[in-house]
Amino acid sequence: MDLPVRILRLGVKQTLDVTGYQRLKIKEAFIRQVMKGDISSRTLEEPDAESSDSTNFGQMMASLSGSQAALALSLAQNNLRKLRNARDYHYQHQAYVTRNLKWLQNILDTTPGVIATLEKQGNEFRKIFPDNTIVSVEYGSQKAENGDYEKLFAPLNKRIEAEADALRKTPERDHAELKTTIRINGKTFDIKIGLKKTWALSNEKDVRIFRGISYVCEEAPEIKGDAGAKISNVLEQVAYTISGKWYIQEIESRQLGLETAKQDYERLQAQVSGAFPKHIMLCTSSMLYHHLLNPLAAIFSFVLLERTPRLPRSTVKWALLPTVLYGGIILWLNIQRVVDGPYPFMKVYDQSVQASVLWCIAILLMNYFYAWLLWKLNGGKKEKA
Repeated sequence: MDLPVRILRLGVKQTLDVTGYQRLKIKEAFIRQVMKGDISSRTLEEPDAESSDSTNFGQMMASLSGSQAALALSLAQNNLRKLRNARDYHYQHQAYVTRNLKWLQNILDTTPGVIATLEKQGNEFRKIFPDNTIVSVEYGSQKAENGDYEKLFAPLNKRIEAEADALRKTPERDHAELKTTIRINGKTFDIKIGLKKTWALSNEKDVRIFRGISYVCEEAPEIKGDAGAKISNVLEQVAYTISGKWYIQEIESRQLGLETAKQDYERLQAQVSGAFPKHIMLCTSSMLYHHLLNPLAAIFSFVLLERTPRLPRSTVKWALLPTVLYGGIILWLNIQRVVDGPYPFMKVYDQSVQASVLWCIAILLMNYFYAWLLWKLNGGKKEKA
């Protein structure tokens, strides 16, 4: 192709401003691309195309508008958005690090004491049960040794079954309880056997008896528990307890948790940093004007160029009104989870209620002090008594 095309530009004299000129330049570049036959794609050359932000609709429209100012504004807004995201992530990560450091510090402070207590209890149990296993069991006047305990509990099992049959045949009763004692390695264990009547959903005449057995050692009340429906379960649980295996496993688990907490604490401690760099929020993009140059210009103008009329001191308190209105609205929106921030001291769910209240008081006092200081620098008029 590459055929010549005559471009005729019509316009009133001195009206072809920057926007119009750039629009014509874009059209001209597109026509040249078509004339060369390369119409497979159209590239928008932009100052920053390193991220997906460069392809968003707003930036694309700014490029197509032909306005360098609009394009610069779109790029600046993208940069500002990146900075705000980085700031929010920074504060969220620091809040996460702070919470976990407190939790890990609590583990580091309390775990050694817990381990010492477990070791002490284990040593006390060894004194009470030096054999670390069951060597004898007594019930009533009968005694059994070396694991032959089923026959020993036969009378007790008959007694339990007889009480269960009586409960089943008595309509006015729905539960019963038996109490007895056994001796394990010469130590007395109080046994409580609870019987409770239940009915099948499909047949009310089908009465069932639920059994529950609990035990506690008189010499060592820490040895206690629920053993289900069989008296033999008491022996199994007591044997496991006095063997010391539970204490050994628990101590090893606590020690492992302590070592892991130390490693995690050191790792998170290295991630603790200060506040988000203020120079970035002060000197980048539109923030340079919003947070630095405009406030400095306002202070300069108020202190040096607007010294008359002299303002009375009573006007200082009115400087708090914008802060109260803005802060109150944003604080309420944070409480309602409509917005998050934008400042860390407004993130009420990342701090305690007391901290939020103290922040509000501190900011209002600081605001009042700054207002009073500017009033003094302006040559404020003292009110007559």
